[in-house]
Amino acid sequence: MIRYNYNTQFDPPAPLVLVTLRNPRTAHFVVDQPAQIDPAADFTVLPDVTVDLLQLVPVGEIEPMGLGRRIDVFTTFLVNIDLHDFTHALVKVIASDESYILLG
Repeated sequence: MIRYNYNTQFDPPAPLVLVTLRNPRTAHFVVDQPAQIDPAADFTVLPDVTVDLLQLVPVGEIEPMGLGRRIDVFTTFLVNIDLHDFTHALVKVIASDESYILLG
């Protein structure tokens, strides 16, 4: 069993794992990207720069309600996420100006 310690560079410390992301349509990929586990999140969020690097193609839009009942529009993308034995899970994600990947 693989275990991770909480990353103490965050305040409060947060659970991070390393993931590989792949564009399901091309050969573009990025390896060992830090991803914060967020079990309360409704979606997985990728930084805008990662979406650009992978050259992901938009597949739709969603309008989730955020804090303060504010509704924002986010573009959705499909990406393959590899995490240890869970390889090539095709996931619908949204892009944001976040610094890290958030695994929802």
